[in-house]
Amino acid sequence: MGAQWVGVTYTNQNSCAAQSATLLNITINPMPGPAGNITGATEFCAGTQGVVYFTTPIQDALVYI
Repeated sequence: MGAQWVGVTYTNQNSCAAQSATLLNITINPMPGPAGNITGATEFCAGTQGVVYFTTPIQDALVYI
């Protein structure tokens, strides 16, 4: 995890290889933790909008959809 890099090289259809690998700096983030129980309304009328549900915060998650 953290700062890492990826190297890419190639050989084209004419068997010409890259002179050197292209390096790309990347950041590896930890996998999100498990989601908690979801709570909220279990019954509502068809067409209802704006129904809100809740869960506990999920470690290392930025959004939850």
